Amino acid sequence: MKIILSRKGFDSGSGGCASPIIDGSRIVSLPIPDGRSPYRYDQLVVIDDFPRMVQDLSGARVMGRNRAHLDPDLDHVTIKRADGWKPAFGQTGAAQSHLEAQGVEVGDVFVFFGWFRDIERGAGGRWSFAKGGRSIHAIFGWLQVGAIVPLRNGDKNEWAEYPWLADHPHVKRKADPRNVIYVASDELVLPGVESTGLKGGGSVLNLNEQRTLTDPTSKNRSTWRLPTWFKQADGLSPLSYHASPDRWTDDGDAVQLQSVARGQEFVLDCESRPQASDWIMKLFAKGGDMGD
Repeated sequence: MKIILSRKGFDSGSGGCASPIIDGSRIVSLPIPDGRSPYRYDQLVVIDDFPRMVQDLSGARVMGRNRAHLDPDLDHVTIKRADGWKPAFGQTGAAQSHLEAQGVEVGDVFVFFGWFRDIERGAGGRWSFAKGGRSIHAIFGWLQVGAIVPLRNGDKNEWAEYPWLADHPHVKRKADPRNVIYVASDELVLPGVESTGLKGGGSVLNLNEQRTLTDPTSKNRSTWRLPTWFKQADGLSPLSYHASPDRWTDDGDAVQLQSVARGQEFVLDCESRPQASDWIMKLFAKGGDMGD
């Protein structure tokens, strides 16, 4: 099994701001704008006053009537679904070439993270980022690969086995030799775990210590605190894009990582890292915290 740390949601380049942390713990990953999408922000069932929140936080760069790139698409309730729907995630370009080069396949697990900041509501009900609030990288969802659907030709026959993908943004693209959709497995299956009790993909509602990547002692959100087994060691491959030893610092029972400034997909081969299954379970363990 491989873990893919996958950066998604609003950032300084797409959307122009962070996604929100609401009331200190509720996290909502904002899908980036996409003029080709069939869905507007004001059509998505995410949280009360969602279109106003997107407008206020983005400084009106993104409005409720604008269209949203709903990808990764993890939650059944976000829009009306066709029969048979499963969570799905599309990728193309250099990021997809990297996933191919790293040998990502059925059974591997995407762990989605993004940039989040605390928000507050002021006069007139306007949302804004809280002064002195957190600005962090945090984990908000997962998808275990159940099927890989190449969409090279832009032909509907390529996804005919999955008709509910008809509105997925990567289906709307023209012919593209690197365009792929990853469809979730029916249930999350992990090495050494008899039954996870979890679906093959989904999102979490709340922020906690385990889901916070940014080291709490650092003012730089790209400085992460991770379990020691993430670090490269004899006989173990490195987290992709992070092979330089200078990026890693031992810190007691954890390790500090200076993550790269850009990049979407960071792949870790966990074949000789049995702790990975337990880590994933702690991130997404059932307890009333899951998105539907």
